[in-house]
Amino acid sequence: MEDFRTFFEYQLKRLEVVSGLGRYSMEYDGGFITKENAKMKYIESGDKVLTNAMKTSKAIQYKQLDIMNLLNKTIQGLRFKKVKS
Repeated sequence: MEDFRTFFEYQLKRLEVVSGLGRYSMEYDGGFITKENAKMKYIESGDKVLTNAMKTSKAIQYKQLDIMNLLNKTIQGLRFKKVKS
């Protein structure tokens, strides 16, 4: 969540994150989002991911990745994707 919130706090154009799952990039070209609003959207998406897992009885493999993929679908102008190595 900190990377996501910081991305909007400093109004970055692009952010690349490397984890054990690979390398991902995030870009945003929509309207202004405050760091507080970004945090709220992240938490709400996390709640939706958990709720969906409970409703479907489907295990969550990678919670943060699922949250980011949901945010990618719900925030207009956000582009989150895996970077090919």
